[in-house]
Amino acid sequence: NYRAREFPKPMGIAFVENEGECGGVCIDEVLDSGSASSAETPLQQSDQLVAVGSTLVLGWEFDAAIEAIKSSEGSSTKLVFFRGPTAFLYGPTKPDAEWYSANLL
Repeated sequence: NYRAREFPKPMGIAFVENEGECGGVCIDEVLDSGSASSAETPLQQSDQLVAVGSTLVLGWEFDAAIEAIKSSEGSSTKLVFFRGPTAFLYGPTKPDAEWYSANLL
């Protein structure tokens, strides 16, 4: 359940840090004022941020993940999200970095 989308800036996505030990960030809210609000497949609260452009940010601390979005060059940025239980994304059966590079980045 991965979704990769290119969003023009400003995106209008509010993120929060995941609870627990896994780290990473997820969507708290999609604001009406940004480009994400008109996405063909709507983003949802709790969609997990996996990558920014070609950088895997899975499990990153909040500030570092947000900085990856802010510092991305160009007028739009590709974001990759996962929709589903965090155990599938961070648990023992999670994909490794090589799989992400080959399939999503």
